Amino acid sequence: TTEIYTLSLHDALPISMILDTKLLLEHGADGIAFGFLKENQTLDTERTKELIHLIREHGGEAVFHRAFDCVADQKKTIEQLIGLGVDRILTSGGAPDVWSGREQLKQLQKEYGSEIEILAGSGVDENNVTELMTYTGVHQVHSSCRVWKKDITTSNEYVDFSYAGIQEKNQYEAVAASKRAISAFASSIFTRLTTLFSLEISLIFPIAIPPNAIFPVMFCICSSSPDS
Repeated sequence: TTEIYTLSLHDALPISMILDTKLLLEHGADGIAFGFLKENQTLDTERTKELIHLIREHGGEAVFHRAFDCVADQKKTIEQLIGLGVDRILTSGGAPDVWSGREQLKQLQKEYGSEIEILAGSGVDENNVTELMTYTGVHQVHSSCRVWKKDITTSNEYVDFSYAGIQEKNQYEAVAASKRAISAFASSIFTRLTTLFSLEISLIFPIAIPPNAIFPVMFCICSSSPDS
């Protein structure tokens, strides 16, 4: 007999993510940044637990990404993530950027920093990293060090290949050399600090890596699921 299984997108996406995670870890990834939420803005604990187990089997680190900033109750969620064994959380403190969310970041670090790493990310740059880390007490920051470069060849009267909206028309993303100073600023605050950057991989535009920077190979996957 032939058995036929029908797989919905809701079921297929997490399975694909599990397979991708296994493949990445087997090929040397140091960890996985991921996020599973239900439609009611709560943590999908079962899928989170499953992925953490897989990551642990390969000796990797489990990082819950900024899906955390979309949950209804950050305090409840961070306690769940600690209980499940997540190593760190990438967060802006539930705000559009880290500076707007600095009060929440400070509170999260104060209450939970001894149990889980708080990785501050979204809008971190060379102008605010020192004050941000000093004020919040976080030990790690995430930055793409992004800058927009002009390229007027990407559009004409009839065709437009700009991909980031009218404000960035005829521009593309690149890593700014001036923003590499983030590492030096952060290291000056904590003598034993390792500043964690997320390496933003571009298939189109090459990026320059700061000399002597430490980049754990971390890959990001995400999913949301209907409440069940």
